[in-house]
Amino acid sequence: MIRRAATIVLAAAAAAAFSAPIASAGVSSSAAPSAKKPNVLVIMADDMRYDDMKWMPQTKKLLGNQGTTFSKHFVTYPLCCPARTTFLTGQLAHNHGVTSVFSPDNFIGWSTKDNNMGAWLQRAGWQTGVSGKYLNGYGELSQTEVPKGWNDWRGSIDESTIDAFNTTINVNGKVTRHGDPDWSNRVLQFSKIVGEGKITEYAGTPTSLVSTISSLFWSRPRPWTFGSTDPKNYTTKIEADGSRAFIAKATKSKKRWFSWYTPPSQHREDVAEQANLARSIGINPRVPEPYLSRVKNLPLDRSAPSFAEVNMSDKREALQSPAVPNILSPECKGGCITKLTDYTRGRAGASMALDDQVAKTVAQLKKSGQLEKTLIIFTSDNGWLLGEHNIPGDKYMPYEESIHVPLLMRGPGIPKGKVNDALVANVDLSPTIVDATGATAGRQTDGMSLLKLIKNPSLARTAVPLEATRKLFVKPGAYPNQWDVPYYGVRTKDYMYAKYTGTGEEELYNLVSDPYEMNNLASVPSSAAKLAEMAQLALELSTCRGSACVR
Repeated sequence: MIRRAATIVLAAAAAAAFSAPIASAGVSSSAAPSAKKPNVLVIMADDMRYDDMKWMPQTKKLLGNQGTTFSKHFVTYPLCCPARTTFLTGQLAHNHGVTSVFSPDNFIGWSTKDNNMGAWLQRAGWQTGVSGKYLNGYGELSQTEVPKGWNDWRGSIDESTIDAFNTTINVNGKVTRHGDPDWSNRVLQFSKIVGEGKITEYAGTPTSLVSTISSLFWSRPRPWTFGSTDPKNYTTKIEADGSRAFIAKATKSKKRWFSWYTPPSQHREDVAEQANLARSIGINPRVPEPYLSRVKNLPLDRSAPSFAEVNMSDKREALQSPAVPNILSPECKGGCITKLTDYTRGRAGASMALDDQVAKTVAQLKKSGQLEKTLIIFTSDNGWLLGEHNIPGDKYMPYEESIHVPLLMRGPGIPKGKVNDALVANVDLSPTIVDATGATAGRQTDGMSLLKLIKNPSLARTAVPLEATRKLFVKPGAYPNQWDVPYYGVRTKDYMYAKYTGTGEEELYNLVSDPYEMNNLASVPSSAAKLAEMAQLALELSTCRGSACVR
């Protein structure tokens, strides 16, 4: 298999449009990069699955047609914070230690957070910038903190990061709020409570997530508005403007630059939905015109055979009825089909909006003469399930819709108009960027440079490690989605295997004959040899380090 060349991801978070000077927010530059080394632009969408690219024709034309599309790119830990930390470190979660979106195992408790790719590129002479969502937990305890490694910092404050119109952004030490002040203030109060680790379960106690949100938000006047929806405050655009402002300043300074643009894009607005007691808030995420008109009547895609899967008897117990009813049945609480339809419309509109921002940034690079000097990577942190296997919206799990995400790359040394079908992983992106820039990684990385793969297809990996080793909340069984059970596993070209560590249950799917993962082969006698082979491989990868992680 040919290993995929690393695609620099244009961070899918919209950057705040401020003209603050580039601040020295960490390691000072100690070297001048070679004139032959590229700038790097990473655009990272949020919760974007592979087939969402159908809503982004400009991105496919500008990056895919002018570069390489990696058709088999997978995330190793399909959850925001662990996946983003893997991007920043080139390490799997069992090595970098970030395993949750909640404290203490997110940004707040990450003890080696200063040793990140931004710092490595700074030391190599690059100007570095972030615009958008950094890591879950950022800003919850200190809204003015500027993490080390970044010359230009425009990080959104968690939990406001995923609000489509009411985000709060730290612009180089200055906190700037957008949207409805009252709503924003309540969201930030909630953020502080979450950051202090006071919420350890979903419901049932005065300190649960449900109780906390109810006390904060149900005192607002009715009817619910969930903040403003003023188009000028649309987060994806604000953060894209911020990324472009940084690029313009760095270009003017004649220095090489690295920009990570990471908008909320397709991520649902969780705080608003939970504030509505998990009921639909309408199109989610919300989008401005003209995108709203384009998607408001979009139907829910029910074409996948695994959508509303009828026979779940082969699946692990946590996914079987009555624990998880069919999403078409009245027992599926919270209006599953209504919410899935709203997610479909919001995600499509958000993809269209991001597509326009990608095109605008590429146009800026072309006008300034930087386009052919820039390595651009477009990707997502993880995917999202939309009714497959009766899951009414979620990630975390090892299924295809959760782990398979886009990866497009263009720039110096990247073949044009190519589709590369080698197995590649998000753990390969950091080594690729380090290779492209000539920087030195400050950690032992667990991936491989996709630039080397392009030159030598024989280096292709045969397996991608999968892991999700921590429950989302601290207390066992405390999350409303009982199917979010910790596991480790592996994805090869033809098979997916997962072992659920709490129950010992196993899943094995032949992706050639069963691409929708409908028939679990783990208990089929004729598959015993393959099961043993995959189980051993997954076990070895679950504790691997360095080159041992590239199989």
